[in-house]
Amino acid sequence: MHTNYYFVYGTLKNGHRNHHLLGGSLKVGDFTTKPEYSLLDLGSFPGVVKNGTTAIHGEIYKVSSQEVEGQIDLLEGYQPHGKNNLYHKELITIENKPVYIYILNTSVVDIAKYSEISSGKW
Repeated sequence: MHTNYYFVYGTLKNGHRNHHLLGGSLKVGDFTTKPEYSLLDLGSFPGVVKNGTTAIHGEIYKVSSQEVEGQIDLLEGYQPHGKNNLYHKELITIENKPVYIYILNTSVVDIAKYSEISSGKW
């Protein structure tokens, strides 16, 4: 069976407008990353960048559908091997579990235009 874990921190979280895209994915729980990132307010959604000092608060979902993964990738502007993706999809470890997270592609997004959310919560 195909299964991956995803750390979501914005509109895919429970109660937010794109949560339905997760379909029947199982919520594992609420988690926080290591304080190695910055969370930016991009207006109607947030973005995470590396090399910061903020722990990002979010939720981890167990995704067992390639269709759901495709929907999430599409929402996040991600294509495998795409150079102009809005986000990169990367594996990180949270509490000894490998999970995917979407990291802003700073070669496409001018992050200097956006304010940081110092709490790490969107």
